[in-house]
Amino acid sequence: MSISVSDELQLFAQEIQKFLSPNILRDFARDVSFVQRTSKYQAKDLVALCVWMSQNVATTSLTQLSSCLEASTEVLISPEGLNQRFNKAAVQFLQHLLAELLNQKLTSSMPISSPYTSIFKRIRILDSTAFQLPDPFSFVYPGAGGCSHTAGVKIQLEYDLLSGQFLHIHTGPGKQHDRTYGSLCVPTRVIVHRLTKEQQKKRLQDQTVREKKKGMKYSARSKRLSGINVYMTNTPTDIVPMGQVHDWYSLRWQIEILFKTWKSFFHIHHCKKIKRERLECHLYGQLIAILLCSSTMFQMRQLLLMKKKRDLSEYKAIYVIKDYFLLLFQAIQKDTQELSKILIRLFNLLQQNGTKSHRYEKKTVFDILGVVYNCTMSDNQAA
Repeated sequence: MSISVSDELQLFAQEIQKFLSPNILRDFARDVSFVQRTSKYQAKDLVALCVWMSQNVATTSLTQLSSCLEASTEVLISPEGLNQRFNKAAVQFLQHLLAELLNQKLTSSMPISSPYTSIFKRIRILDSTAFQLPDPFSFVYPGAGGCSHTAGVKIQLEYDLLSGQFLHIHTGPGKQHDRTYGSLCVPTRVIVHRLTKEQQKKRLQDQTVREKKKGMKYSARSKRLSGINVYMTNTPTDIVPMGQVHDWYSLRWQIEILFKTWKSFFHIHHCKKIKRERLECHLYGQLIAILLCSSTMFQMRQLLLMKKKRDLSEYKAIYVIKDYFLLLFQAIQKDTQELSKILIRLFNLLQQNGTKSHRYEKKTVFDILGVVYNCTMSDNQAA
């Protein structure tokens, strides 16, 4: 018998409660000595500040952070007292919490079912995003160079497109390379594809924009090569024919949608001159928030597909879910039943306002994977 949406979300609420309830957070905090004695400022308050509240710990003033904390949790602490709480133990606690959420697979939901899932059990996408930091951080986070700032951070993410599970997150200096030579040799095929005149014109226009923005100049050779795409793949032709290689390759750009939300909605790249521990509390707190938001989004996507045969827009869903963060936090402080009610409200909202609108001649992930679903056509840019 098919399980109902409310039952599915009840199970998801139990998983969230298992890792983020006040008592569990207190135990995690004791493991890393963040909490050693009874105090008005507890682990749940640090998580509230760095994860659930719509405040940027790295840019918002300490006075405003203190007032936001009091308004949401009734914990009164001075700005200087709060600044002292951003310490190494707080960073270790947030790192520990992030690692636990990753290791325990918060959303081990069933992967999307498609004609290809019998061949490809997972579609793992790996990439990184980088951003600049104020120069005083260059001693611990040296930048990649080539810009006005000497400090920067690079965050590497690997996730499974089918299930939505985050498999790996790593933070490091901006100058850290994410390309290495592998030792495993496998047979591959190379496919050279010529662009149409319209496609090449669009690519040249994009190059012109980048030249003006970055003050650089593409060589004549680079502009000539802009008329072709070259693909390398080890998939056999009977599984992925030549005509489908581009579509399958385009799946990797799904990670760029996630990275875009990191900066647009979570402002993970915004930072002023603050102490290192406060910056790292911001980074790890936002990564936890991103993991929770993305996990909820993929859970809702799966339910919407299973129950309603609809495709959820990742971009729309993430900002809607983030708007619910304070409600989710308040529900977690109560019990699983209250959290489940909020998740059902969220599902109903996403069902009405979060579905993906098709753009003309644009294939979605479900289209490429051959997933059967109901779709709506739209000329809107937001998908």
